[in-house]
Parts: sequence; C-alpha cells; structure tokens
Amino acid sequence: MYELLYSHSSRAAVVLHGLGGIGKTQLAIEYIRRHKEKHTAIFWLNANDEDSLRLSYRGIAQQVLQCHPSTSVLSSVDLEGDLNRVVSAVKAWLDLPGNARWLMVYDNYDNPRISKNSDRSTVDIRQYLPESDHGSIIITTRSARVTQGRSI
Repeated sequence: MYELLYSHSSRAAVVLHGLGGIGKTQLAIEYIRRHKEKHTAIFWLNANDEDSLRLSYRGIAQQVLQCHPSTSVLSSVDLEGDLNRVVSAVKAWLDLPGNARWLMVYDNYDNPRISKNSDRSTVDIRQYLPESDHGSIIITTRSARVTQGRSI
C-alpha cells in the first residue's frame, strides 16, 4: 500500500475491500501510524452515507481553520450552512499547490452507487473525492465493485 500511495508524484488511491470485520479499517489505521510523517495532513471521513460524508467534510474544515484561521478558501464559508458548499471549499483547499501530500481515508464505503442505481441510500463517492492531481486516498469497503482506486 505504501508503494501505491507514496511513491507517486500524482494522486494515488487504493481500495481495501473484503468482508466486514476482517481488518480493513485497522489496516488503514496502521498505515497512518507508520507513515503519518510523510503526509502534511491526514483526514478520516465516514463514507457510510452522504450525510456522514458532508459532516466529515465540515469536521475537516473546522480542523483546517483551527490550524490556519486565515485560510481564505474556508474562512468565507458558513460551516453551519449549506454543507455542499463546505465540501466544495474543502476540496478547493486540498487543490492548493502547497497541499500536495495529504491523505484522505474514506471509511465504510459499503453502499456504492453503481451506474444507474437510483436507490437513495447508495452513495456516489466521486463527488466527494478531491479533484486535484496530488494527494493520497484510501477507501475501505465491503464491495468489490468500487473502482476509484487500485484494489487491495
């Protein structure tokens, strides 16, 4: 996983998939423990549903503003208001050139929206992934259909 995520100069993503309880989340935690010094920022998101993802992004915005209160991309956004705007602002912050070595963990992405599936309980994670060409992403899921990264 280290070679897939860290040895690239562009954005890299891995998908840890398997049955519930086999240690996907623990593997992500252990990766962070061993390699945290190689990342400028590490963020953990609950990808169980869209509300959880939006709230996770609000938490990221709050964390960033605590450390960097003058961050103009985030300081102008109402964190208690439209959470879709918060998601967009955090993604814009991640896109900044100085934020090249971040790591985002999308945990419990177990109900992915597959193509034309209109089930409202499913999640299309693509709209929650940073668009930048740098950084690293780990997705944990029970679904073998998640294709947003290299499958492990």
